[in-house]
Amino acid sequence: MTPDLPYISPLMDVASLAPGSSAVIVAETIIFFTVISVGGWVYETLLCLVMERRLVRRGVLYGPCCPIYGVGATCVWLCLGWIESPVGVFVAGAILATSIEYATGTFLVHRFHRSWWDYSMFRFNYRGRICLAASLVFGFFSLLIVLFLQPLIFGGLEMLTEATLIDAASFLVICYATDIVATTLSLDARARERVLDVARRIRNIT
Repeated sequence: MTPDLPYISPLMDVASLAPGSSAVIVAETIIFFTVISVGGWVYETLLCLVMERRLVRRGVLYGPCCPIYGVGATCVWLCLGWIESPVGVFVAGAILATSIEYATGTFLVHRFHRSWWDYSMFRFNYRGRICLAASLVFGFFSLLIVLFLQPLIFGGLEMLTEATLIDAASFLVICYATDIVATTLSLDARARERVLDVARRIRNIT
């Protein structure tokens, strides 16, 4: 028999919880986000290895993670976790994740003038940023998140102490913040120049 894994309802009244409990939920969500982001990076790396027969650096950030998977999984859990019908989760998850992917792709192109994925070779694609095949995969992933991964990951995290969860989540936030700053500076010449200008001013003052 499959053991009953705890399910953290996305609709729970966080305001009614004690401050410590609220901090734990935030910490668990950050860790959940990270686990899925790293899993997405592994999935895409292996997929590209099979399709292109070579290692390809995936993701926008330097670290081994694809945050778009974490964002999508967290949104699916929060928005769709209450849906009981697997078909409903599949359809709604495909639509939600596809919307997130299109919005993210559009932002990256406008912000950094480059694209990190291109579906132009697939049928039923739109501007190469989304396609039907990817949407169907996202629907399957949504089912996997709601029915299996979210209960499994949160159930495992309940074995850790509150202090451990908060410390781990804080460390991950620092890592993400550092990576985001480093990535932005490497991709955006204007941001890099602004930082250098601030550094020069500080040096002149001191």
